[in-house]
Amino acid sequence: GILSSGQAGSASVFNEDGTTADFRVESTSNTHMLFVDGGLNRVGIGTSAPSHTLHVNSAGTNINSRFESTDTAVTIQLKDSTGIATLEARNDFRFKVDTSTELMRLKNSGSLNLVSGGLQINNTTVINASRNLTNIGTISSGAITSSGNVTAFSDERLKDNIQTLD
Repeated sequence: GILSSGQAGSASVFNEDGTTADFRVESTSNTHMLFVDGGLNRVGIGTSAPSHTLHVNSAGTNINSRFESTDTAVTIQLKDSTGIATLEARNDFRFKVDTSTELMRLKNSGSLNLVSGGLQINNTTVINASRNLTNIGTISSGAITSSGNVTAFSDERLKDNIQTLD
C-alpha cells in the first residue's frame, strides 16, 4: 500500500511491506518512463525490464544521460570495496584514483597527458613516473639514450657514394 500523512515535510512510501510489487510512471509516449521492479530491486528509466540496479534506455536517442553542473566541473565517482575512481569533465576528461589525485587527462585537442604515474603497455612500463622512457630508452633535450643495445638499419638502395672504411 501507500503510506502518506499529507503533512508538510512528510513522505509517501510505496510498498512499505516489502512485497514484490512494482511501481510504474508513464509519460506521453513511454509506458515505463520510470519503473521500479520490487521483486528484483532494480530501477528502470525508459525500460520495463531493468537488467541492473539502475538501467537507463534512451531508445533511439544516442545521448542517453546528462550530468550537469553550474560549477566549472562535473564529476562521476565509481566506488567499490577497494576505493574510488573519479571521472571529471572540464571541457576535457580527467581520470583520478580518488576525489583529488589526477592520473591522466584526455584534452579536448586529442592529446593525452600523464599527470602522475607512468604508462604501461602489455604490463611493461614504457614511461615511468619521472617521465622517462623505460625498456626503450630516455629522451632528453632531443637525444635518445639507452642502457641496452640499439640497432639501426639503413637501406643501401637509398645511398650514393658508398665507400668501404679501412
